[in-house]
Amino acid sequence: MPRTVTIKELQERAPELLAALTEADEIIIADSGAPRARIRAVSNSGPANSPKYGFWAGQMIDSDDFDQVLPDSFWLGEE
Repeated sequence: MPRTVTIKELQERAPELLAALTEADEIIIADSGAPRARIRAVSNSGPANSPKYGFWAGQMIDSDDFDQVLPDSFWLGEE
């Protein structure tokens, strides 16, 4: 369940609030009563940018001549 705090409260209690993220889903930071930012706990299941197996499955194709040698004119900028 999200917890809403003010910017001032975040400045005063940041270590305590961040430690609580292990128990809470997120902290909403409000300015003048309006939500401005969200702090969420980081999952420890692996790196955030790790590739997901099968993510591009069926979405990429290669041409029949994919592995053919390119002509010299291509490398010389003549095409």
